Amino acid sequence: MDVVVAIVKVMGLILAILLGILLSLCVLALAVPIQYAVDVRRESADSFDKGWNGRFRVSWPLRIWSVTVRYEGEWDVKVRLLGIRLFRRGLLRPKGGASGGKAAKKRKRAKPREDADRVKGCDVQGSVAEPPRLEEGGDGAAYEGIGNKRQGIWTSLRRAFRRVWHNIKRFFEGVKEFFRTFGAMRERGKRIWNFIRNKENKAAFKAIKKCMLRLWRHVRPRRFKAKVRMGFDDPRNTGLALGAISLLYARMEGGFQVEPDFEGEALEGFLYVKGRISLLVMLVIVASLFMDKGVREMMRRARELQNIGAAAPTK
Repeated sequence: MDVVVAIVKVMGLILAILLGILLSLCVLALAVPIQYAVDVRRESADSFDKGWNGRFRVSWPLRIWSVTVRYEGEWDVKVRLLGIRLFRRGLLRPKGGASGGKAAKKRKRAKPREDADRVKGCDVQGSVAEPPRLEEGGDGAAYEGIGNKRQGIWTSLRRAFRRVWHNIKRFFEGVKEFFRTFGAMRERGKRIWNFIRNKENKAAFKAIKKCMLRLWRHVRPRRFKAKVRMGFDDPRNTGLALGAISLLYARMEGGFQVEPDFEGEALEGFLYVKGRISLLVMLVIVASLFMDKGVREMMRRARELQNIGAAAPTK
């Protein structure tokens, strides 16, 4: 009996340790921020879709695990844990690769079958076999169905008339259904517009806006660098684009540089973005949003509006 109790205690202790480790990993995953980085580069090329290189990486601190998506003419995905590669796959394989070889083999296997099918319609000497001819003469048995065809002309006309009438009826039924659906959508749009303009929902919309700004301030890039050399055929378009981009200089804090090229078409440079996301912070922000009284009241009114729209009969 004492041995059984000791075994149960040991098993309970092991289970508690495993649960504690699992809980610690969950808390660590929520508390420790996830880092992300985007690096896009382009060199001068003949066409717009050439010369692009890019990399997107998501990782934990010290790179305990990381996922990297790379593009250098082909897409490539890598997953690493403690520096050990667990998964790698090319999303787009070049033509003529493994898949191309299999397709070529299939075509080679199918070719003899096609040749055999062609031979079936030929005689031994290679001439195409002629189709059988109808026997002529006699009592004209080959043309005995002509009278039946003449008698079936009116039947064919009646069927064609019924088919045309059926299509006309379907057309008008479709028009009627369209106006019915349009009227229902119009009524639903009115209810949604009145719901948005309702003064009781203004506090909820302010809370949602505040939450979205907090989320953006949290996930926005902490590091931003970009340098672009750009130009168009017409120098006026280059000047207009440069004037529009200059409005972003104040937001980029000096990390954005543009070099205009007024002599011809040009597009090359790089873009580097790096930031971090904490799942715990995001959960706290979203939870604070759902705990807001105005948001809960707005959700209740939205459910009532949805039930009214579902219960409304269609005329």
